[in-house]
Amino acid sequence: MPFIIPTTPPALNPQKKMGRNEKCWCGSNKKWKNCHNEKERKEPLKKSDAFSLERSSVDATAECLHPTKCPNIPISSHTIQKSVGLRAIAKNNHVMTFMAGMNGLNRNHGKLKATRKGIQSASTFPGFCEEHDGELFAPIEKKDWVNSKENAFLFSLRAVSYEVFSKKRALFSASYLQENADNGTEFDTQVEIQHFYSAYIHGLKWA
Repeated sequence: MPFIIPTTPPALNPQKKMGRNEKCWCGSNKKWKNCHNEKERKEPLKKSDAFSLERSSVDATAECLHPTKCPNIPISSHTIQKSVGLRAIAKNNHVMTFMAGMNGLNRNHGKLKATRKGIQSASTFPGFCEEHDGELFAPIEKKDWVNSKENAFLFSLRAVSYEVFSKKRALFSASYLQENADNGTEFDTQVEIQHFYSAYIHGLKWA
C-alpha cells in the first residue's frame, strides 16, 4: 500500500466570458469580475516584483519548527552542522556555495556561479528559534560525535525541517504567481499559466 495516494490537480474550465458574479474558472474562489475579467489589461509583473517576492516569501514562512508550536522568532539555523560538517570543508572559515537566489542569478546573468560564503551564514534557513536550535542540535553541534540512532535522527530532522520550510516558501510564491503571473497577457496565455500553477501548487501541497 502506498504511503500517499496520488491525485490529479483540480480540473480547470477556462472561459473567456463568465457571469460577473460567478466563481472564476481559474479556481481562485474569487468572483470572475474580481479575477480574470479584463486580465489582459492589468499591469504585468516586473523584475522588481520577483525580487520583492523572494524577500517576502522568507518573511511570510519563517517560523520555529519545534514540535511545541513555538511562537518565538526563528534565527538562521544551519542545514549542516557548523562545528563538524562545515568546518571540515572550510578554508579560512569560508565555503563555496551555489545558493544564489534571484539577486545572485541576476548579478551573474542567469548563470549559477560558485561564491565564497562564511560558515556562520552558509547553508542557513529561518527554521528554529535560538533556544530550540541550540537545545535540539547540541548533541551533533557541541559534543563529540556518538554513533547513535538519536544523532542520526537529528541529521534527518535538519534535512526534513529545511524541506518543510522550502515547500512552504515555494507555495507562498506560487500562490502569488498564480494570481499575478498572467497579468497583461492574452486569454490563451492565461490558460497555460493557470494550468501550470494549478498543477505546481497541487504538487507542492502533496509534498
